[in-house]
Amino acid sequence: TACHTTVPRTMADVCPTCKEPVGSECLKAMNRVFHTHCLVCKLCQKTLAGVSFTPHENSPYCVGCYHKLFGKVCGRCNQVIMPDASGLVKSMECMNKSWHETCWNCTECRAPFDSAKEKGGVYSVDGLPYCYTHATRKSRASEPAETCAKCNKEIEDAIVRALDKAYHDSCFCCTTCNEGLGGKSFYEGNGSIYCSNCNLKGFSRGCSRCKKNFVADANGHSEVTKAGGKVYHPQCYTCEEPGCTVRFDSNGNEAYSMQGVVLCKVHADQRAKLGKPSAAPGTVVNF
Repeated sequence: TACHTTVPRTMADVCPTCKEPVGSECLKAMNRVFHTHCLVCKLCQKTLAGVSFTPHENSPYCVGCYHKLFGKVCGRCNQVIMPDASGLVKSMECMNKSWHETCWNCTECRAPFDSAKEKGGVYSVDGLPYCYTHATRKSRASEPAETCAKCNKEIEDAIVRALDKAYHDSCFCCTTCNEGLGGKSFYEGNGSIYCSNCNLKGFSRGCSRCKKNFVADANGHSEVTKAGGKVYHPQCYTCEEPGCTVRFDSNGNEAYSMQGVVLCKVHADQRAKLGKPSAAPGTVVNF
């Protein structure tokens, strides 16, 4: 924005507008001298005497005309972004475009963008800004909708994938307590999903050997060994023959179930030879 000064003249100057000599009273602007009535906006011809103006290519323009011709155009409403009462042009610069602050929102739902709060940020689809939810819908518009494994309804928003299934974000929760499991550990059982706490409650009858309950660690996890329809602490899953300390683990020690008793191979064979009541052929228990 430029300004001008009124100066007395004693020597003749030529006005750049009318090409006539300038008298004693004139306006000096853009390093030139004008008749007072000749300093006008190039577009609207309104006088610029006593007001601020903006020069462009050696021609003066009032503030309004300058921004109409050379100012920023909003990418949403296609209107010129005009300066506020203080003369400042406030705009959002993004996606190689300028936006009115009030126009900087989701093209679909008009929710304002806030970089500190807006989940997922701002997404560009066909040159226009969208929130995460509607950008996802827009990009999948030509694709067949997937069905949520829990509610059996079409998924129009974000998809959560787990266990080779698709879920609504709100549907991906514990089968028992409905706690949301997004970003958390979960457990699968008979096709259902459970949080850590409910998974442990499912074993509330305690360890089949020591009869003590399973206790979760600080992360809500607890090691549990399931075999033969029973559950054990890993350190309790050993041969049930009195005095035997064989522990069944991944080192090749197989467990044999004989009428509800878990035995190592040696003691399972011994019981079978002695003909004890539990001496049915041993069945390997996988764990």
